[in-house]
Amino acid sequence: LPDHMASLVNLKELYIGNNSIEFIPDDICILTELQIVAMTGNKIDSLPVEIANLKRVQQFGLNHNQMDHLPLGMCSMYALELLSLEGNRIPELPPEFSNLKHIKQLELSTNDLQDFPECICVLVQLEYLGMNNNQVDQIPAEISHLRKLRVLLLNGNQFSELPKEICTLRKLERLGLSRNLMTKVAVEVKKLDNLTELNLNHNQFTEFPTQVCYIPNLQLLTFDQSGGPGIEALPDEIAELQHVSELVLDNNNILVLPTAMGSMNNLLHLSVANNQLMFVPESLCELPNLRSLHLPGNQLQRLPNNFSHLAKEVELNLTGNPLTRPPTVVCDGGKVTPIGRYLKKAEQRDELLLQKMVQCVQTSITTKDVYTMVLPKLRLPKDALEVLAGMGRHAPIPDKLRVAMTKWKERQATPAAGVERLIRIFDILDIQDILNKLRTMKIRAQQHRL
Repeated sequence: LPDHMASLVNLKELYIGNNSIEFIPDDICILTELQIVAMTGNKIDSLPVEIANLKRVQQFGLNHNQMDHLPLGMCSMYALELLSLEGNRIPELPPEFSNLKHIKQLELSTNDLQDFPECICVLVQLEYLGMNNNQVDQIPAEISHLRKLRVLLLNGNQFSELPKEICTLRKLERLGLSRNLMTKVAVEVKKLDNLTELNLNHNQFTEFPTQVCYIPNLQLLTFDQSGGPGIEALPDEIAELQHVSELVLDNNNILVLPTAMGSMNNLLHLSVANNQLMFVPESLCELPNLRSLHLPGNQLQRLPNNFSHLAKEVELNLTGNPLTRPPTVVCDGGKVTPIGRYLKKAEQRDELLLQKMVQCVQTSITTKDVYTMVLPKLRLPKDALEVLAGMGRHAPIPDKLRVAMTKWKERQATPAAGVERLIRIFDILDIQDILNKLRTMKIRAQQHRL
């Protein structure tokens, strides 16, 4: 540092970051009017004892240096409100650190902390605490004294579960616990009624922690489990998160999304990338406020017929799926309108094909024996069977079959499902002449579509 700096007795702000400075001279401690000191990105490994003279400093940045201890003199800087020590090698804080009664923001990320410093628990004005990338695995009960804490970042530590001690922080709004070893969450988490952001990425969960679903005001939940075993299912309770606007479930092994998610009316952004999804529930397409839907890298082959109910401006990502309905050439554009147009035409074609197949069955079955074989496989409801019984024993077979097939067709979820179901019925019954006709009709319809 320049020799004449000590003469700047009225200096209030000092910025000397990113200068490869290795040594801080004692003279700097004469500048007692300083309020902001920024020494980030140097090679400093110690500070003069006289640093305690800087009683008016409110913000002190010592990020990304080579400190392996916290100088005791800093514990006498009683006016400190913001202290950032990220990116050093500090293994612990001295008990005297508790003297910093006015501190509101404390950044200790990327150090060598093995234990949570209990001296922090008496800093009752603290609102922000960053301790990412350390080796902490437990939280002391005394953390409950931090009644004003709004942000707690513990990403990249050694926690095996979300500590119940954290659940006493009723003012907490943002909690980061990614890159830990967590497999479960304390049931008391539902007490965090001001929590709006929760990061549980990159842990060791094998089941979704249902307790999270009862955090009353959660708005952002990230649950990307790359690097861990991942989960295979979501509980229906996920729909209890009525205030969630962004939900990230990437890099799991989820097979099915619960139909109940269709009631999450505040959901704006949903990402379920790189899972094992086989289909998209129709209820998801009815979400009124959804603005982005990311489902790349799954096993989707078909999209629901009501996919066009999504808002036209929804940002879509469906890449990396073996889609055939619609084909990838339609879906890769990421636009709802062409996908919806394709599905509408496909449904019309399926409806026409099913009508023709039903007519084929009606004209092909003329004997009572075949009718008697087919009727149980249609699995008609009780009221339909009563209608058939009311037609009498001597009613013509074609009339009975027409009524039976009409009732059966009404019960099919989609025309496409009806086509597959009808072919399966005659395959099971091994009625080859009708089965061959139906298969031929389906093949011709596919050729025409192609």
